[in-house]
Amino acid sequence: MSTGAGDSRHRSDSDARRGVVQWFYSSPMTFALSALLLVAVVGATVLVVLSSSEHDSDDTLIPMRPSDSVPISLPPTSTEGGFDAPLADMWGRKVFVPRDANGQLLNQIAVPVRAEMLPPATPQGLMWQSVYGFALPFSTSDGPTRWDGDVATGFSHRPEGSALAGWQLIFRQLGPKVVQQQIARRYLALTPAEQTQFDDQLSRRPDRPLTEVGITVSAPDAFRLTTYDSEFAVVEYAVRDRSAVPNTQWAITRAELVWDNVIHSWKLRGFSPQMLAERTASIEGWTQW
Repeated sequence: MSTGAGDSRHRSDSDARRGVVQWFYSSPMTFALSALLLVAVVGATVLVVLSSSEHDSDDTLIPMRPSDSVPISLPPTSTEGGFDAPLADMWGRKVFVPRDANGQLLNQIAVPVRAEMLPPATPQGLMWQSVYGFALPFSTSDGPTRWDGDVATGFSHRPEGSALAGWQLIFRQLGPKVVQQQIARRYLALTPAEQTQFDDQLSRRPDRPLTEVGITVSAPDAFRLTTYDSEFAVVEYAVRDRSAVPNTQWAITRAELVWDNVIHSWKLRGFSPQMLAERTASIEGWTQW
């Protein structure tokens, strides 16, 4: 099912119908320049996080990522993983710092079967974690639930799961090359020409240490799906625009995702998520994190 974008957006006179600005992998420039472009567009130099809810004692345990990357079940008394002291962003909100540089999976709770309807619900138990210096979303209702190497996966086959997966995949592409290569092999839906371009650009990018904090980018305040069915989703994310202060405005980033029944996972369509040449002064009707 699908629904059109419903709120009014603010466009510059010359850019009202300009389309989209490719903010990542748009040229053979280095990673730093690509990431700086994103920060400049959204005006974000800090992580944004919403606090998570506590987990019930009878939650289903989700396996941690062992050294050989094969998921295993751990007893409830396991102390593997965990978090260091949290950080605060410029808006005074909390970001959790996992000891595992790739992130920390959360125990999943049973949730009622939900109809695939728009707007979607806010994922339960939402926690934003610092991964490679970016705020990535983890939930107790829609995943991620397992590790595939260094990639967090196992998002629900629901609108909420597609929104979580989209933001995760966008920024895991900015991580170390070993992570990018794992994503490219299984979590990008590319044409042969796009695959060749991706491989060429990746080969010329400097590597990034797994534990490097790097440039931070705000998490979105809200998301919406302009299109959703069981095979395809278009998710738009509203990121607060620091340059608009004292007014409140949001920049919009779009991701297209396809569902793969073989690996039971969402995949990012293409490798250049789109930063729209648009702003919105209201996120009414969006699903707020």
